[in-house]
Amino acid sequence: LVAHNARFDMGVIQGACKATALIPPPYSYLCSLQVARRTYALDSYRLPVAARAAGFEDFAHHEALADARACAAIVVHAASRHGAASIAGLAEAAGVGLGRIGAPRTQTVTQASAAATPPIDWA
Repeated sequence: LVAHNARFDMGVIQGACKATALIPPPYSYLCSLQVARRTYALDSYRLPVAARAAGFEDFAHHEALADARACAAIVVHAASRHGAASIAGLAEAAGVGLGRIGAPRTQTVTQASAAATPPIDWA
């Protein structure tokens, strides 16, 4: 999973799961905000600004699909700049951690445990 300011989104998912007595499925996540901060020199790292730096412009910010595409553009562009071939590789190259939700508590995932996650097809 990729989200811009992922800590906020993970809190929402955890809160919704708690309110409905559900356990979130286990998955790793990457914050495109953290990746953008380690990839671009910008005055602001808001999603529209970071997406523009990645070559993704003029999208309907706060529309779920458009925001998802903007996050994807940031991650794909950053991966190219860092020479990374996977989400885990990008996290390592950019010096950011992968988060994990659905475990007993949200935690940072090591490179080794992230390697167990299937690779992402960047095409």
